[in-house]
Amino acid sequence: MTNCGNGVCPICGSCLILDMREWMLVCPVCGYVFKDGVFYEYLTGRLGTYVRSELLGKGRWAGVMGVKIRGITGLRQWIASKTNSQRSTGEAMANYTERLAKALIGTGDFGEEEARALAEAFVRHYRALRYRDGVRASLPKVETVVEVLDSITSGRSNAEGGRYDMAIASALRRAFTTTGVYKPLTRRALRLLRIAEPSEDLVELGIKYFEMIYKHLKETGKEARKYVTWIAIAATAMAATGGRPMAIKAVLVRNRLKKIIKELDLDKILENIESQNAENEIKL
Repeated sequence: MTNCGNGVCPICGSCLILDMREWMLVCPVCGYVFKDGVFYEYLTGRLGTYVRSELLGKGRWAGVMGVKIRGITGLRQWIASKTNSQRSTGEAMANYTERLAKALIGTGDFGEEEARALAEAFVRHYRALRYRDGVRASLPKVETVVEVLDSITSGRSNAEGGRYDMAIASALRRAFTTTGVYKPLTRRALRLLRIAEPSEDLVELGIKYFEMIYKHLKETGKEARKYVTWIAIAATAMAATGGRPMAIKAVLVRNRLKKIIKELDLDKILENIESQNAENEIKL
């Protein structure tokens, strides 16, 4: 990607931005954190160019005020080690992550490792999204995050009464996608659809269908991560009904989730499943 003054993300290639609270370069798209310290300078009151800390020799660490590196002059501030306030911010962040993880476990859908992984990813993605929007906002209340999670896993959109904060919803979807923590979504979908008793075998089968739908959407050019909660609902319906097309559609329609059939192109996916089943029968 061109014109990236802070460099590009090694994961997805997007332009890195500066996290002003942690003084780290972060990717606003995938949440990657460049953990090396950075320098910055003020040019006409605005942040200038960032330089990786290892580009400076040790002899230039102390009292440096006029350094030329890649055209940078008048270095005003060195930000390589955390100050007391930064350490406090880090501690507060760890505390928030812990509280969010406990709240997720409290829903009954998350194991400890799943909750911790999702909580950490949510914090990373939420902050990156808010910085990309030019907003220096604090993290949302833990209770609010759980409420948004409840809303987006209900299958309802904002227009249909979901009433959720879009930034929180987007950060949650990104967190599920980047961590691969999908089992909690399947467990929630089982409760939502009320078609079978939750079991790990059923959850595992739901994950297989989830991966199949996700792959199909990516191959057809859709941003699959935006539909991650709907994919979980459709995959769970497929797992609980044995993959029978008519039964799957009936379950979704009965739960007022007919829109999922169209949005996820389920008709095409179900046709593929039927074709595969027919081929297997012929081979037998």
